Amino acid sequence: MPSPPPPAAPSSKAVEATGTLELGREPARAALCRVLADRDRDCDRRITVRDADFPYALTIESKTLTLRSTSEAAQLVTELAAGLKGSAEKVSLDAARVHLDPVSYLGGRIEHAFFPALTRRIDGDANELLRAAADAKLGRSGDAAPELCPELAARCGVQGAAPMRAPQGELLVYYPSNDAQARTVFERAGVPGRLSVKALPLPVTQGSMRAMTRAGEHGLLTLALDAAGRGRPFVVPGGRFNEMYGWDSFFITWGLLEERSEREVELGRAMVDNLAYEIEHYGKILNANRTYYLLRSQPPLFAALLGAVWRALPHDAERRDWLARGLRAALLEYRKVWSASPRRLGLCEGDVCLARYHGGEGAGEPPEAEPGAFEWFYQAHAVAHGHCAAPADDATARAAFLDCVAALERKYRDDKLKDPAIDAFFTNDRAVRESGHDTTFRWFKGGSDYAIDFATVDLNALLFRAETELATLLREAFDGTLGDATTPALCGRAAARARLVRRYLWDEARGLFLDYDTRRKQRSSYVSATTLYPLWASQPNACDLSLVTPAMARALRDQALAELEAPGGLLATSARSLAEVDAPSVLARVDGGFEVKRLGRQWEAPNGWAPHQMIAWAGLRSAGFAGDAERLAYRWLYTIARNAADYHGTVPEKFDVVKRSHAVFQEYGNVGTEFSYIAEEGFGWMNASFLVGLRELSSERRQALRALDPPEKFW
Repeated sequence: MPSPPPPAAPSSKAVEATGTLELGREPARAALCRVLADRDRDCDRRITVRDADFPYALTIESKTLTLRSTSEAAQLVTELAAGLKGSAEKVSLDAARVHLDPVSYLGGRIEHAFFPALTRRIDGDANELLRAAADAKLGRSGDAAPELCPELAARCGVQGAAPMRAPQGELLVYYPSNDAQARTVFERAGVPGRLSVKALPLPVTQGSMRAMTRAGEHGLLTLALDAAGRGRPFVVPGGRFNEMYGWDSFFITWGLLEERSEREVELGRAMVDNLAYEIEHYGKILNANRTYYLLRSQPPLFAALLGAVWRALPHDAERRDWLARGLRAALLEYRKVWSASPRRLGLCEGDVCLARYHGGEGAGEPPEAEPGAFEWFYQAHAVAHGHCAAPADDATARAAFLDCVAALERKYRDDKLKDPAIDAFFTNDRAVRESGHDTTFRWFKGGSDYAIDFATVDLNALLFRAETELATLLREAFDGTLGDATTPALCGRAAARARLVRRYLWDEARGLFLDYDTRRKQRSSYVSATTLYPLWASQPNACDLSLVTPAMARALRDQALAELEAPGGLLATSARSLAEVDAPSVLARVDGGFEVKRLGRQWEAPNGWAPHQMIAWAGLRSAGFAGDAERLAYRWLYTIARNAADYHGTVPEKFDVVKRSHAVFQEYGNVGTEFSYIAEEGFGWMNASFLVGLRELSSERRQALRALDPPEKFW
């Protein structure tokens, strides 16, 4: 690594900067590049704990900024980089913001920079279309960020981006053929040579999706428009996920509503409008609004989202009409998607049945998966079904085996191989992706054990919450009746589901909710953070129903936290459960040779995820365990704040909550950790969890968090 130049000595005439400095663009750029030249020792265009010591004094136009810590230096770089992104002749630098504690600074960045940076809309505006349609998963991305400091490039070299697929040509956008307004808005939209807009023939089938995959014609799906033809805004997760996701939208909106400003509440309302539009025009809330997600959904949180936004709005006639439309959409999805085949199981009481995640509407490999994601499966299948001989240890045999497996993959993708076992695997893979927990060993035992065999705790708890939420909204706004839906009928369904959940999913001996294996007719032993979902689902409701008794709640709290609590928050699954998994391996070419790699999964210990934390806090607090909720929230927020302070504002998709680290290597890496100069967007539900978690803390704990006191100081 090239040695950095010596730091510039502050001028003897310089005075400490206070207030706001108005800098010309070149002095601002020079200051940014100077601090990086002096303090960015590893040439990543960021200031982290891997770099130089502090304090450090930087002179800017006869004013000195004394930077006392890594976080203050990173905050200075962020402020300057943000100003230089704009087109104004002057860059305003607020010295007080540079010196903010990391927690206060991060909260401001999330609210005023990250969420706006993640907000999209889809309409006839070419710039907005190009921004929304970019898709790194298929190699169709926007332009690279500009190099602000060419002198750094000369010293350090150009920083390599993460490998991605080759560009796939122009961007594609589809509007539903059954929407007349969308046709009017989009039929003349597009950017010649860069983006085309087409009508999507409906209904969508397995055949039409496979044809689109073979032709390389996947693209963005349009969403709701207002009366003037302007796209209703939505918030994307960030990074490679540049579209509106089903369950992410709930957690993101939960975070937006914490501020209760008119802008955030209206943005939440727009998110509801877009999800309702998906139900009305695409048949379900989609995994996300890309064509390759058309045939699967995500965990059903729409009713809870609708209720949260409704309660944040003034209750006038116009908004009551808005609620009625949302309720009709929610009821449609509840009946046609989650209470119908193939998601409806045979574990029933009357016409109420437990449900499962399913991917049977799709077929073949999911186009959005990372290259090589299924090599382990094809290798195991090739040997087990006699397509290829198991490789010997020598290099020639291993190379021949990999060539044979690659040929098998090509034949299947090209529809030249009909293999029901491969079809079944990808049906299951889609079910895992529909669960949102993509991927996990929670339902993996090898052979033919699949997610579609399980009545899962999370899904059925969410459906209970949907039933009670819909019943409550009907009573609150419509005297208990809207069309053929009534509060008593929905309460009756929720009561039946509660009995089914307790019968099949509650393990009295272990004090945990566990998924039920319908093939083996027994509960799974695998412990996931989803075991706490029934606490959250049992919020006060018009049905006066709960999935848990007080005694069950106490046992669940004790057993779940004993299995899942880690230094940085809740584990996605218990380490004990993961240790019992015989994880598959994959043979890979590495540095001219071969290596057998044991596979890991990102929704497993030691990782923790924002949605699990948020649901656990709210569920524990509502069950009377506010102290546990605060402790868990503090662990998680400390993990976020410590990483942001030490690593230039990094706010990633997930954490290793054992090490409290964003260095997570299972599967796809960690979205939100690769950037230069400025962390521009964080990650959607991680941003939200920070805002929601702050509300879980007492004023004393917030003060401690601002000082970055570790949880061990208190617990």
